[in-house]
Amino acid sequence: LLTEKEVQDVPWALAWLKKVFLYNVPHGKQIRGLLVPLAVRGLERCPTEKQIQQAYILGWCVEIACCLVADDIMDKSDTRRGRPCWYKVDGLESLAFNDSLLLEHIVYRIINKYFKNTSFYSTITEIFLEQRTKPYWANVLTHRPERIKIMMDIRWKNTRPSLSTRRATILFTFPLLAATIAELKDTVTLKHLEQFALKLGYLGRFLGLFCLRKLTGKIGTDIQNGKCTWLFICAKDNCSQEELELLLDNYGYEDKHKWIS
Repeated sequence: LLTEKEVQDVPWALAWLKKVFLYNVPHGKQIRGLLVPLAVRGLERCPTEKQIQQAYILGWCVEIACCLVADDIMDKSDTRRGRPCWYKVDGLESLAFNDSLLLEHIVYRIINKYFKNTSFYSTITEIFLEQRTKPYWANVLTHRPERIKIMMDIRWKNTRPSLSTRRATILFTFPLLAATIAELKDTVTLKHLEQFALKLGYLGRFLGLFCLRKLTGKIGTDIQNGKCTWLFICAKDNCSQEELELLLDNYGYEDKHKWIS
């Protein structure tokens, strides 16, 4: 991809694209990406070498989490995968939004290069389009000024999937991709895989809020930013009026002294 003719004509762009890619992609635990080949091996008793290769390629596509680069800007996060967020490097700030689009472009170029002539090319493309769109819809609520008022009308039992959207949909992708490669026809097994991925998403939300930075590589900012999370929804649904007033008085503020006290 880094030797595409359209990029070769502008060598400085090639160097920048390489820098963006190497900083944002090959770091972290890579669990999401590895789940794709692991799932293929679980679905196929004897997967072919080609199927395994396809799984690893799509696993890397999952790892190119372009939306996270943009999320970090909107969330004003400090770290991602144990390193400073990309927008904080070399004073990039909002210019990093363009780099998130470059990363997304790379994903579809990879899919086009390796899967264009397969029978499931359109299926894979649709999976990525759908799964990458859902976090953007989640941001519609997350970053609206009146989000706290809207969140007061939300009930956890009715909105579990949507509240896990940002993290769960990335994890949700791996069983769909694995099933596509393995040409799985068993809808019951696929449903179990999807439910398993969704529960991993819930776990991810929990770890993002309460886990130590050295384990997640990220300093969570959901509480300071007043995110619509399971933490807030469950708290407001189960607290007293006095506790609710205390919650609303402290949730969604960047003043550390306010929410720590």
